[in-house]
Amino acid sequence: MKSESINIGQKIREIRLKMNITQKQLCDGICTQANLSRIENGICLPSSYIIQQFSERLGIDSSYLLTNNQELQQDYIDEFYTVVRRHLTNREYESVLKMVQKEEKNPIFSNIKHQQYLFLYKGLCIFYLHKKYNKAIEFIDHALSLRDPHGFYNEVEIEILITKAMILYDHGDPKASITLYKKIITIINEKKELNNKLIYNRVYYNYTRVLVDEKQFREALKICTRGISYCKRFYSMYYLADLYLHKATIHWNLNEKELCRKSLLKARAISDVLDNKLIFDICQQNLSEYFS
Repeated sequence: MKSESINIGQKIREIRLKMNITQKQLCDGICTQANLSRIENGICLPSSYIIQQFSERLGIDSSYLLTNNQELQQDYIDEFYTVVRRHLTNREYESVLKMVQKEEKNPIFSNIKHQQYLFLYKGLCIFYLHKKYNKAIEFIDHALSLRDPHGFYNEVEIEILITKAMILYDHGDPKASITLYKKIITIINEKKELNNKLIYNRVYYNYTRVLVDEKQFREALKICTRGISYCKRFYSMYYLADLYLHKATIHWNLNEKELCRKSLLKARAISDVLDNKLIFDICQQNLSEYFS
């Protein structure tokens, strides 16, 4: 750890001095001058965020600072995915696209798994930002082409397939989307259990959404119920309120009013715990309209 601290600190100091930049100029708005001094003297390691900020200010590739620092490389990668997923949750596709374009030639993202994710994110952003369907599918299919054609689908590739199914539907091709969701569920069922349990929530929620929109309520009820059971099995609240809200819609359309009411109450209770105001307000409105 000490040698890694000295290594990266020396690199920052050398580049800073070559560019005739003071410590105060380099760290302004990033960290304290005392912290920069500790980093340059090898006393502490900078966070992945600080590495990224220093790299941008010095006009260098962050991979130069990360070379031969395995722990820092992993921290940087983990932070990248955390920030990307936060942006995706908030539908901040432009921010994600900028991050991907910045890192796509970074050597630390050169393995197949990282390349698949980068192509996936590019396809997703290009579709939802610019509505370039063909280009988006091209990127996503390229991500899938990197897989072992003779092996089983891994969890990264299942996530890619889910995203492709979402894009197919949002582009206006529900038939192709439903066909792909059926394939994804078959792939999942062939596995003993996924490590990333959120994949179950994502596929069953999104598949339910498509079936409800297409008014295939009996099939939607089966898929939605299965999604809820996975949430309960793995103690996950992810999409649980949304699934109960869909379940309420399904029961209402099947003229099962009491089951609709119970599902709305469950969706409202869960969304209240999660401070999900959007779902909570929809539940309140539906309860008022349907059962006043």
